[in-house]
Amino acid sequence: MLIEKDEAMFSKEILYHLQRSFTEGDSNYDAQFWFARHHYLYKDRQIAARIFGTIRKAKLSPVQIRQVRGKVTDNMGVPALYNGTVKNMYDSYCFVTISELDAEIFVRYNEFKPDEWEKVTTGNNIRFNMAFTLRGPVGINASINT
Repeated sequence: MLIEKDEAMFSKEILYHLQRSFTEGDSNYDAQFWFARHHYLYKDRQIAARIFGTIRKAKLSPVQIRQVRGKVTDNMGVPALYNGTVKNMYDSYCFVTISELDAEIFVRYNEFKPDEWEKVTTGNNIRFNMAFTLRGPVGINASINT
């Protein structure tokens, strides 16, 4: 409820509740996911990386692991828009550097329009929304900045 109301404003209260929703090593991966997501956005990325790493090792299906969830929105519920620069290109994905977060985000080819992915190159400026999978943050709804 607090996440939907204003995640940034109620960050401490949200973290308090998320911390108590699981015990490290249990199989409540949903609670661990939200805890890691919240840490990534508002507190400590090293803790987030450790928790996402633990979840990544769980015996879950690839579909569960890659499912996009936890979309980042502003306090009005509008998807937050990020700008970044393509750092590394691969056949079906890229990594984008976001200076405002001092982070690199994974973006799959299918988050771009089909004809646009072919134009993406290292150094391109792109804009996108951010969400999370059980592996960590991902870019969604991406497009090249023109």
